[in-house]
Amino acid sequence: RSKYRMLKLRLTDGVDFICGFERTPVPNLSIFSTPGTKILVKAGAQFRSGQLLLSSTNAEALGGRVQSLDHNYSLEKFLRSTIDDEEDDDEEGQEQGQAG
Repeated sequence: RSKYRMLKLRLTDGVDFICGFERTPVPNLSIFSTPGTKILVKAGAQFRSGQLLLSSTNAEALGGRVQSLDHNYSLEKFLRSTIDDEEDDDEEGQEQGQAG
């Protein structure tokens, strides 16, 4: 785990959406947090140029998930589809090379 990271988050209250940036690591938040993770934004969070600036002092990931989001946007599903696409491309390239 690197001490240098910045996560960009799409946050919603169920109606409106805003973009949030993690300036310093927020406890319990990582790239492996499930979609729908609840984030407690505390007093003192700055909002600049339409962006919420999050840090360990003004935010905390509480956990949770939204099953429909988890199913549709899971990291595992994304990685599998990417790997499958690359394998399909490799197989097509080999078949075309043998045909020619």
